[in-house]
Amino acid sequence: LFVIAALMRILLEKTVLSRISRLNSRIIRIGEGGDLSSRVPVSGNDEIASVACAVNTMLGSLQHAQEQLARSEIRYSRLFHEANDIICTLDLDARFTSVNHQMEKVSGYSAKALVGTSAFDLATPLGRKVLEGLPRRRADDPSGQKLTYELEILDSSGGHRVLDVNSILLEQEPGVPGIFWIARDITERKRMEGELARYRAHLEDIVEQRTGELASVNEELSQEIEERKAAERVLAEEKE
Repeated sequence: LFVIAALMRILLEKTVLSRISRLNSRIIRIGEGGDLSSRVPVSGNDEIASVACAVNTMLGSLQHAQEQLARSEIRYSRLFHEANDIICTLDLDARFTSVNHQMEKVSGYSAKALVGTSAFDLATPLGRKVLEGLPRRRADDPSGQKLTYELEILDSSGGHRVLDVNSILLEQEPGVPGIFWIARDITERKRMEGELARYRAHLEDIVEQRTGELASVNEELSQEIEERKAAERVLAEEKE
């Protein structure tokens, strides 16, 4: 009986335990390598084979999810970088954590130079005042998760740029709050608005000046008419 039990144990180790050990080792190697396209070998038609099939099914599902995530990240990256609007993410200290190509184009700085830089460092003195007032605006407004404001910054050449910013408070990662910017460069629009305002003010000055001149001329004409009437009365009296 002892011999039979020993033989059965050896047979069990070869046919069952060794298969379980190989399956476990293969799963560990796949986990360490991160290659979800790998599969564990399936042999036989027993419970161990069923476990191996279940592992392969799980690996297939994980591989599909990973591929979908990769495609989603590619689409997001394209939308992020190819957008016509400026798109940035910042931490709560207003440091840039990511910027798109449009922000690089408008600011004149590379993404590498901008990431980690504070928006306060780009802002003009007027722009810094706007940024300093944002926490209070969020605190005073129950819906302060989303704010809209104009921000004046200096580009890499020292030129002034005006951004129309939509700022949204959200989580960049689970438990990590941050700020999401969608902005447009409205520098040219502001320049045209300024020129239009100056032109309008100039027209108003001209109108006021011309109105004054016309009033003066009208007064002179009225005085001349009265003088002529007076002279005509004098001549009429002399004739009588």
